[in-house]
Amino acid sequence: MIGNQKIVIVGGGTAAWISAFMFKSLGGCSDITVIEPEVNNPIGVGESTTPHFWFFLNGWCPFFNEKDFLKKTGSTIKYGVVHENWLGDNQSFLNPIDSLGRINKESFPLDFDYVRSYCVSKGMTTDIGYESLMIKNNLVPFEKAGESYKQKGNYAYHLNINNTLAYFKVVAEREGIKLIRASVNEVKRSEKIESIKLSNDEEIFGDLFIDCTGQKRILSSWCDQKFVEYNELPLNSAITYSKEHEDQIRNYTLAKATGDGWQWEIPVKDKINVGYIYNSSLVDETRLMERFGSSEIIRFQSGRISKFLNRNVLSVGLSSGFVEPLEATSLHATLIQLNVFLSEYFRPDLDYTNKVIEERYNKRMCKYWDSIRDWIRMHYFTTRKDTKFWQEVQMLDISADLEEKMEIFKTRMPRESDISSEEIYQNSLTFCLLYTSPSPRDRQKSRMPSSA
Repeated sequence: MIGNQKIVIVGGGTAAWISAFMFKSLGGCSDITVIEPEVNNPIGVGESTTPHFWFFLNGWCPFFNEKDFLKKTGSTIKYGVVHENWLGDNQSFLNPIDSLGRINKESFPLDFDYVRSYCVSKGMTTDIGYESLMIKNNLVPFEKAGESYKQKGNYAYHLNINNTLAYFKVVAEREGIKLIRASVNEVKRSEKIESIKLSNDEEIFGDLFIDCTGQKRILSSWCDQKFVEYNELPLNSAITYSKEHEDQIRNYTLAKATGDGWQWEIPVKDKINVGYIYNSSLVDETRLMERFGSSEIIRFQSGRISKFLNRNVLSVGLSSGFVEPLEATSLHATLIQLNVFLSEYFRPDLDYTNKVIEERYNKRMCKYWDSIRDWIRMHYFTTRKDTKFWQEVQMLDISADLEEKMEIFKTRMPRESDISSEEIYQNSLTFCLLYTSPSPRDRQKSRMPSSA
């Protein structure tokens, strides 16, 4: 087909609306339909993002005004993640958003190894970047410039999901993106999906179908699809609830290690969204629900699919994969998948029969998701063995790729040359994480106080 493609998106969550806006902006598509189920209950527990969401909101899609978005959604600014008690010592370390050691916007100088080596040898804190300063002082990332404000540093957001979805729908209607409230009853296909039959008896035809239906995978399940489990990761469930702010609204996500796993705290304007994440085979869930006064349990299976692009079905968001939400990888991966596809593979005349294009895209996304698995696995490099959970974590496998990287890092600091654009590792964050990992030698480390 030459010209504008008809894009059909099935799902009503954040990934669905991000897909719609990205295809309209970067793809130049005007015929976009979102099929949202009649009963749509997104997990409204807040969501932490990376700076890629800033680019989505402020650069990739010219449909939004950041000030208006923050005001109307009740979302907040994020400068990084504070990790508490991961060595079982009630101390904290910080993974700041990625300007640590960056002299310019293009690259990390190799001689920054010397600065970080000095910090390690002297037992000094590694929290020396601009974002670290913002977190320690709970400052906002703007500087008054006349009658306006100028952005300072890199930052992301804590999203109030329900408000964000409502906001996206208003913008989508304004931009001509169609919304249909219905369920998918039937998928009609030959070599590709031709159309979908909805619960309202409407039949929707399309050129490209985007599966944003979460772990149900309503569209991709109709094609030959395999799920690759990440058995290297230990958790599969979370209990969610919310609590009030104690004082000021934090400008960071808190990831606090517990005896069963870890707990996230994501601050939005009117509350703090909390998730206690664990392995269901190692806990008494009844006691946990009583403890937190919550019956909201989220089940998940860490892993990814084998074909992100399968004929004319593109799987995005939870439909493509999921790992436990350390470092806000979910929406980050969604944006990466869409940006790579639209920038490097999509054409207005693409007919989805070229197997080489399909295989190249899938190979790249598989590698990216596997790097997410390995990066999260790095968080569990610890000598902690105070509970059954932490004892079992020490027995989990690591991939050959991660084992190779760890061997390199025994000799020198992580460098950007160690990774490719097909991996998630970020130089500064990887360094901060490994700096707090146990080493054979007992050394004193200066860390952020746990109340930071």
